[in-house]
Amino acid sequence: MENMIINHKQISLEKNKEFIFKIPILITPLECTFQIEVSEHELSQDCTIQLKLKSTKSDSKNEQFSIQLNDKIITGSFEETNLRGEYLLLACISDRKTSFAISIAKKTIRSF
Repeated sequence: MENMIINHKQISLEKNKEFIFKIPILITPLECTFQIEVSEHELSQDCTIQLKLKSTKSDSKNEQFSIQLNDKIITGSFEETNLRGEYLLLACISDRKTSFAISIAKKTIRSF
């Protein structure tokens, strides 16, 4: 079972222009999964989006997590990163004009 943090948020990006979330979204990357959905039309060209994250514990620089848009539905996790603790999801940016829907869910443990 999962708790949705972002549920199917539609985002349109211009090439190299940031989309800034009006309200930063608090996530713990190692406890979250993500899903990105793109139309087949959007898959005609290579595209990479970057999620920009900021640690809530330090004044360090923004972290970036890159996702290659190469399938209609991309599901993954942040487990391959070293992002420990809580982060604010601030913005995203793309290397070309694109539109997609993003969902981020917190993994939960079921107890009986």
